[in-house]
Amino acid sequence: MNKGLLAGIIVLALALVGTVIYGMGVIKDKNTLSTELQSVKSELASAQGELTSTKQSMTSTKAELDSTRATLTSTQSELTATRDTLTSTQSQLYTTNQTLASKLVELNSANDKYASAQKSLTTAQDTLTTTQKKLAAAQDTLNGLGITVASSVECYDIKLTDNQTARNPTWKELKDFLAKDKTENHAYIANEYDCSQFSRDLHNNAEAAGIRTSEVQVYFKNENVGHALDACLTTDYGLIYVDCTGAPDKIDYVKVNKVFKGVQVDWMVSAANARNDVWWDSQNMYYYLKSSTGGQLVTSQIRIFW
Repeated sequence: MNKGLLAGIIVLALALVGTVIYGMGVIKDKNTLSTELQSVKSELASAQGELTSTKQSMTSTKAELDSTRATLTSTQSELTATRDTLTSTQSQLYTTNQTLASKLVELNSANDKYASAQKSLTTAQDTLTTTQKKLAAAQDTLNGLGITVASSVECYDIKLTDNQTARNPTWKELKDFLAKDKTENHAYIANEYDCSQFSRDLHNNAEAAGIRTSEVQVYFKNENVGHALDACLTTDYGLIYVDCTGAPDKIDYVKVNKVFKGVQVDWMVSAANARNDVWWDSQNMYYYLKSSTGGQLVTSQIRIFW
């Protein structure tokens, strides 16, 4: 056999063997690749499933995120409104605290005034009790003296005109007024201008001059007719009876169970003696009213109208 042919056959055989061997390797690689491809496809399908699931989750998550954002926006709006309400409430609370503080001050002041008023009330009640006791004693004294006290509107025989600003005079002020007043010079006309009208005019003139004056009605024992005159409560010498029925003006001695007497103001009487029983009893010269039998009248009752 030709060496060259042999060599060619050997080369060809070797190539064939190599080709077989290569083919076998290729087949093996193809099978491996096919397996790997199937595995990759399976993984790809799984990945696509997961991707689809992930997309769905993302879609759901986005929807939840949108909902959360909307809720957050709403919550922020509510929070802003709550902050505004809180600010307003704090302002109102501050104003309320200021008002409360002011009211507490007023309350404390009112409590102080109440305590002061209670103290004044207690004092006034004590004073009232004392005054009532004095009044009761004075009323008992007046009753014992046969004197009845009433208001000027209760005077039934004449109409008296009072001056609410009139005050009790001093003895000198009373005498100065009587010196100027001329009521005593009026003509006496029985049952027309008698003692009632004299006492009325003197009362009204004195009140107009600022001198507090009362009208006095005197009743006598065993007589149906009384007498009217006036009285002033002087600040320095007490109650003074003034009789202006006919000139001159007189200071009268008016006391239950005593003879009704009068003396001229500037002639004999002094303030010290105007209410002095001993001095009046010692007088031998005086004006008096005659009884129905011609004697002197004795006072039985005295009514004073202020």
